[in-house]
Amino acid sequence: MTTPAVKEKPAALRPGMIDVLNPLGEAEPEQLQIAQRVDKLGGKTVGLLDNAKPNFDLFLDKVEELLRRDQRVGKVVRFRKSNAGVPVGDEVLKQLESECDVVITGSCD
Repeated sequence: MTTPAVKEKPAALRPGMIDVLNPLGEAEPEQLQIAQRVDKLGGKTVGLLDNAKPNFDLFLDKVEELLRRDQRVGKVVRFRKSNAGVPVGDEVLKQLESECDVVITGSCD
């Protein structure tokens, strides 16, 4: 017969006691697959995702210019996050996935 586990009160409710926690944790990292690469960008639709940091739009202007001139991409679609401190929204991710063959993003200050 097993006995039920005894749950101790938190240290805050036990005068003179502290709880020591293990900072290492036991989380398993999520395994992700690398996206399949395209052989050539010619004729492809390329998404440019602006992270809303200062000057990143200027950087993407140059990237777009080079993609059109040197890679002869079929189409460039641009998206901008609402601000740099938040993740890109699910709606934008779905749109990027449905409209684009390739997506380029990054961070710039």
